[in-house]
Parts: sequence; structure tokens; C-alpha cells
Amino acid sequence: MLPANLQWLVYANPIFYAIDGIRYSLTGYHERSLFLGVGILIALTLATLAASVFVFRTGWKLWS
Repeated sequence: MLPANLQWLVYANPIFYAIDGIRYSLTGYHERSLFLGVGILIALTLATLAASVFVFRTGWKLWS
């Protein structure tokens, strides 16, 4: 429902890909490629995991 020049905002949101996967599992309809959505969600999960491991290994701003 957004104008065409703002569609990139929808596709930049990782929640969109999670909801799109759930929608496909329930109705069989999806807006974007399911493999693209799974790839984006896996990449974001790995990036978050790497950041968490970095913080806990270095103790960055945990205690002074």
C-alpha cells in the first residue's frame, strides 16, 4: 500500500521476511522469494551471534 518510491522500506525490514514465511506456511502465498527471506534471516542471525560472542569474549562495556 506504500507508494512505489517507498517500497524499499518494506524490503529493508527483516520482520517482513519472517512474516512472509509465516504467511506462506499458512496460505501458500508469498510476496518475495522464500530462499531470499531465509538467507536474510540466517545472515542477520549469524551477525547477531558474532556480535554477542565478541562482546562476551572481550568484556566490552560489561563491567568496569
